[in-house]
Amino acid sequence: MASPNNNSPKHAQSPYVSSKIGDNDVHEPNKKHEVHETVKKLTEKLSATLLKISAKEDLVKQHSKVVEEAVTGTLPKFHSDHTNTLSLS
Repeated sequence: MASPNNNSPKHAQSPYVSSKIGDNDVHEPNKKHEVHETVKKLTEKLSATLLKISAKEDLVKQHSKVVEEAVTGTLPKFHSDHTNTLSLS
């Protein structure tokens, strides 16, 4: 499974996705195995995508907060130190 961006604590838990296929749904053993493998792969892809969406939603919330602070004038002032990195003043 793809490694999502784990910047927030809530990403420690991944969304749970499940699928059930009954024994009567697929009669051929090879076809049954193929269906289960396909479902497994799709479930993993869906879970990874849900994690990515959650991480992007968190980023949008952070950006919205920064924009709101900038518009209201409450954004903390930044200054540059001698190592070319930004630090809070």
